[in-house]
Amino acid sequence: MTAMLLLLMALAGTQTALARGSTSTELETAPPVPERSGDWTYTVRPGDSLTGISDRLLGAGRGQKDLVSYNNISTQHPLRPGAALKIPLTWLERSPRPARATSVTGTVFLHPHPATEPQELGVGDRLNVGDEVRTTDGQAIVELADGSILKIERHSRITFDRLTQYGRSGMVDIRLNLERGRVNTDVEPFEHRGSRFEIETPSAVAAVRGTAFSLESGSGGTLLEVREGEVWFGDGEKQKTVHAGYSAIHGSNVAQSLARLKPPREYLRTMTPSAILSGQ
Repeated sequence: MTAMLLLLMALAGTQTALARGSTSTELETAPPVPERSGDWTYTVRPGDSLTGISDRLLGAGRGQKDLVSYNNISTQHPLRPGAALKIPLTWLERSPRPARATSVTGTVFLHPHPATEPQELGVGDRLNVGDEVRTTDGQAIVELADGSILKIERHSRITFDRLTQYGRSGMVDIRLNLERGRVNTDVEPFEHRGSRFEIETPSAVAAVRGTAFSLESGSGGTLLEVREGEVWFGDGEKQKTVHAGYSAIHGSNVAQSLARLKPPREYLRTMTPSAILSGQ
């Protein structure tokens, strides 16, 4: 237990995490999370046309002529399968993609945005941008539009800040705010670079890509457990990599470190953020 505490006693500043796949167990510097700007690359498929691509992917006010001009190509020849087209992210059509409650046990409340009166969450209920879920003695499982699964544990409070689909590109932009409590996630691997899945807490941000992890937020800080893949964890431009089988914690009185996970569930039963920070 002493060794575990010494490994975990370190971490300050807002955290950022981005998952990828590797088996290395060393902490290493990782690149920053990409911003919602720049270009997205579309690979031309057999039978594609500029008109068809424009209709499927571009938002209002953008069309075939914009793609031709931006990529400096000619309309005199058909597109070649495998060719790459650059499309600014700001040109892509964006639409909200509601989540859906697939399982509810015990008492769980939905606070719809912008309504002020809560209602009990039921199986099949849709969750839109701005909606908040609060659990007391209950739990809820939510399926996001991209197939990712979010299990909201007891005594938790989470808001769905962003649920965006970029046209029919398959690219998503999802952001959740975990005010308190614990969530377990199983995030679908992203097919397109530029997709984003983030969970923010009062003391950390976890941005993941194709991984399974748990995040717990409390008065003592934020505890991260990585079960599959790896997560970049740091402050601003100084992220470090936390791999499967390891955990890390962030709070005002601790600095960055990591430790091997105990057997499933045992770790969090004995080492909650508040217990770690208070030395219990």
